[in-house]
Amino acid sequence: MEIESKESQLVGRLEEFESKKKKFEDQLKELVKELESKQKQCDGRVVELVSKGQLKELESREKKLEEQMEEFESKEALEGHKKELES
Repeated sequence: MEIESKESQLVGRLEEFESKKKKFEDQLKELVKELESKQKQCDGRVVELVSKGQLKELESREKKLEEQMEEFESKEALEGHKKELES
């Protein structure tokens, strides 16, 4: 009797696991589809930008922003060191 009860519990847990596994796989498939769709949109946008000659301009802007961020971060670091030295 006890073995049958445990077996029944295990079967129930297995069915629950299989259900969760199926749900997870479905969610994963949906995420992959969404990612593929967004990738296609991005690819299309890149093609559009290249055809308009704007890609180089955007890359240039990105580089300038990166340089400004580095400059800002180094200024912040210097200010932090200055405050440490003052205290």
